Amino acid sequence: MSYALDPEFGGIVVLPVHGRAGEPAIRILARATKGSRAPLVLLPGLVLNDRSGRPTPEAEAVLRHAAALPLAS
Repeated sequence: MSYALDPEFGGIVVLPVHGRAGEPAIRILARATKGSRAPLVLLPGLVLNDRSGRPTPEAEAVLRHAAALPLAS
């Protein structure tokens, strides 16, 4: 069997990134810790643009104001 991530890694945290609300994720960001036995965590998705195409407040905070992604904690 082939793994994209070595089985020694655990504590995986996944953040889906959506171009717009209600659409499939366009990217998946992941963080893993070697040797961790913590369970997988699927975070609520980060939506980049609202229905009018303008950046959401969450996206603005990350992109313009250097706010940390939820993966960073």
